[in-house]
Amino acid sequence: CDGAKDVARATAMLGRMMRYVLDNTSTTQVPLDKELSYIENYLSLQKLRFDDRVNYEITLPDGFDASRYQILPLLLQPLVENAVSHGLREKTGRGMIHIRLQVEEEHLLICVEDNGVGMSPKRLDELTRAMEETSLSPHPSPISSSGIGLANICQRIRLRYGPEFGMTLQSEEGR
Repeated sequence: CDGAKDVARATAMLGRMMRYVLDNTSTTQVPLDKELSYIENYLSLQKLRFDDRVNYEITLPDGFDASRYQILPLLLQPLVENAVSHGLREKTGRGMIHIRLQVEEEHLLICVEDNGVGMSPKRLDELTRAMEETSLSPHPSPISSSGIGLANICQRIRLRYGPEFGMTLQSEEGR
C-alpha cells in the first residue's frame, strides 16, 4: 500500500511536468513561478527515487514575487538535472540541491548549487571553455556531450537577453 501512494504521487508529478513541457515548447518565455513549480516537481520525483541522497531547498528574497519575472522555458531543469546526475552521483550520504534567487541591480541571478564531490580545476576549465566557445560562436564546433547541455543553456540566455548575460560555473574538488 505504501508503494502505491508513491506511484500515485509520482504519476501526478509526471503528468504536471509533461503538461508544462507541452504547454511551453513553442513559447519564448514563462513566468518564473511556473518554472519553479516545474523544478519542484522534478526534484520531488528525484527525492522519491533517491530518498535522502537528494534533498532540495529553493530560497527566494523576502517579498520576492516570482510571477512578475519572465524567463526562458525549461531553462533551469538541465542545470538542476546536472546537479543531481553529476553533482550528487558520487556523493555518499545526504545530498542537497540549493536553488537561490536574488536580484542585483535589476538583474535576476539564479544559483543552482549542490553539495556533491565537485570537479577538478581541469574539468571545470574544459566545461567553461566549451560553454563559452559554443555560446559565443555563430558556427560552434562540436563539443563533448557532457558539456553540450550547459553550452546550450548559455547560448539560449545570450540569444534572448544579450551577450553580456550568461552563466558561470564554480566548483572545487571535494565540495
